[in-house]
Amino acid sequence: NEHERASMVAGMRYVDYVLVFPETTASKWLSKVRPDIYVKGGEKGRAIPERATVLRYGGKVVLQYRSGRYSTTKLIKKASALQ
Repeated sequence: NEHERASMVAGMRYVDYVLVFPETTASKWLSKVRPDIYVKGGEKGRAIPERATVLRYGGKVVLQYRSGRYSTTKLIKKASALQ
């Protein structure tokens, strides 16, 4: 679920904050937190609705495209089978 994924991402040494939010975009929260770098996951060709917000305060948007090589669901199934 999203909270488990957030916990995994938060455990990375170069990640300062992870936020799970109910809105469809993070713009409201980005305006408050104002991270220097906002990493957005997604698929190539999709619009990034938060881009204008981040650029307005001088931040940088980094896109992390899904490669299809990795699947959280498959990883969990594999780990569960080892237990």
